[in-house]
Amino acid sequence: MDEITKHINHSIKEKTLSVGNVDIDKIFKKDVKGNDTNEIDYFKLDQSLSVESKNVKLIQSVSKELSGYISKRFELYVGDPNYYIQDLNKYKIDLLSKAAEDAHSRAMVMAEQSGGKVGKLSSAGQGVFQITSPNSTETSGYGTYDTSTIEKEIKSVVTLSYIIE
Repeated sequence: MDEITKHINHSIKEKTLSVGNVDIDKIFKKDVKGNDTNEIDYFKLDQSLSVESKNVKLIQSVSKELSGYISKRFELYVGDPNYYIQDLNKYKIDLLSKAAEDAHSRAMVMAEQSGGKVGKLSSAGQGVFQITSPNSTETSGYGTYDTSTIEKEIKSVVTLSYIIE
């Protein structure tokens, strides 16, 4: 594991490197029928390593490099990187504003087409945010947060009720 952490430390200047605890499992020898015996065959050790950085392109590159890392001493599994939106809250107000504006425009079209006029707002509610990969149609009643792609689309849902005159 030291070889890998040295590689990561060398490749990524601005990072947070977290090394997890070592989990140890006893692997028992099998008898001729394939059943475990009481005799230990070997120990299996697992340890996680997590890297955080604001430089997502570099994380993507290092992830690909490590996927090709081969060692005779240990097996390496490299999971897919997760990409999060930094300061998500700063986008929420703007999204809610645009969603409310769009809802009002739709209400006006519906009222006009039915011979009415949009009156006062009687209730307003905020729904969930859907954070998806571009062109995705994925939605969820609990919200969606796709972390598999760097590029993302954020959608906001609002429910506005107006009095129709």
